[in-house]
Amino acid sequence: LLCPSSSPRFAPTRRHNAMLASALRSLLLFDCDGPEAEAPPCPLLDVHLQGGTAVALGWDALNLRVALALAGGLGIGDRVAFISMGGGELQDEVVLPAGAGVTDLSICCSPEEGTTLAA
Repeated sequence: LLCPSSSPRFAPTRRHNAMLASALRSLLLFDCDGPEAEAPPCPLLDVHLQGGTAVALGWDALNLRVALALAGGLGIGDRVAFISMGGGELQDEVVLPAGAGVTDLSICCSPEEGTTLAA
């Protein structure tokens, strides 16, 4: 997932033009707006995902969160989790109905309504 970000809520001292995120059993988030000649960057976030495997992720630009579609784990089935960019904590989680079988994730942010929709 490559996402633009210029919100001062995330990094008041630095503007991030682009970030790269990847997830499977951990969520990794990197700032990738530096020169290519630089050493590999340290992750901005490195969050172990408790139970389940990430099958998709999306960017909630309205609330500065990464949304993850997680399959299985914890004995509660598939779910969508929202992880804060500010510290990597779980902010919200929606458990899907039994048998739903999460395979993808789509995020839609509506600044006018102040809402984020996940499908």
